[in-house]
Amino acid sequence: AGPYRWNIESYNNVLESQGINVSEIWAKIRRAVLNTIFSVEEDLFSGKIHLPFRNGFQILGTDFEIDSKLNVFQLESNLNPSLSAYVSFEGIEKREMILEMFRMVGITRFNSTDVKREIVPKVKNVAKKRNLEFSQEEINVLVEHHYEKMMAGDWEMLFPAKNLQEVSWNTQQFENRSHDRMLMQWMHNL
Repeated sequence: AGPYRWNIESYNNVLESQGINVSEIWAKIRRAVLNTIFSVEEDLFSGKIHLPFRNGFQILGTDFEIDSKLNVFQLESNLNPSLSAYVSFEGIEKREMILEMFRMVGITRFNSTDVKREIVPKVKNVAKKRNLEFSQEEINVLVEHHYEKMMAGDWEMLFPAKNLQEVSWNTQQFENRSHDRMLMQWMHNL
């Protein structure tokens, strides 16, 4: 045997047919991706790592290998991943990824300001029902979060995590970041 290229759905199906818990593997991959992002976050914001634009987005390409004991190894991460397709399914998946990326960053056919304006009363309503008070800045963060969730479509957001245990390994990352803590609490009180 040798290395194979699988599309995600086929790979998940093969693993599940062998009785393997695929969600555990994806949890390991999510943790590795979050660790990668958090490991360079301070350098990005301090300017040690130069990005051509301060207000933009970046596609991060990350390669993983899974061994026979289902250990997950992160091989590399690239700020400029290849968008070439070596097998037919890759072309389809990469085109879908690019379309989703544009949608996630707000390049859409509708006015994002109007959509966000519609989210504000919903966020305030939920906060009121829970007897929570937020500053206008915090309301803006929550509205932006809900907008990002809406734009993510079928893509899973890595942060805030669905499960507090997924980020408990790195809670010191959030100690001085009140918006991150507020988002984590908001998500887990819904």
